[in-house]
Amino acid sequence: MKRSWKLVAAAFTVLSLYGCATLPDSAREGSGLFGGGFSDSEVRKGLFRIDVKSNVAILADVSSARLSWKLRAEQLCGSSEYQELAVNEYSFDSSLKFMGLAPKIAGVSGYALCGSAGMSAADAIALVRRPN
Repeated sequence: MKRSWKLVAAAFTVLSLYGCATLPDSAREGSGLFGGGFSDSEVRKGLFRIDVKSNVAILADVSSARLSWKLRAEQLCGSSEYQELAVNEYSFDSSLKFMGLAPKIAGVSGYALCGSAGMSAADAIALVRRPN
C-alpha cells in the first residue's frame, strides 16, 4: 500500500510538471492535454490579439500565463518593442478535483501593438473597441 501511494505521488508530480511546461498553439493544435494553450490573430498589420490560458495545475497563477503572453507578443512582433493594450488577467478554479484540491486555470488576454505597426496606441484602442 505504501508503495502505491509513492507511485501515485510520482505520477502526479510528473504530470504536474508536464502541465506547467507545455503550452500549445490552440488555434493550430487544439488545447493541450491539460487544457491550456494560446491563440492569436492579426487585427491589422502589427496589431495582434493574444489569448493565453494556463494548463490546469494545482499551482497555476497569472504570472506563468503573463510570461507566455509576453513571449508570444515578442514572437509575433519580432522584438520586445511593443505596447500592451487592453490586457486582462484572470484565474479561476477548474471543475476538476484531485485529492480534495481544486486545480486552477490562469489566463491573460489582450492586444500587442508592435513598434513597427505605424499606428498610435489611441488609434489601435479605437480600432479594437469599434463594433464589428
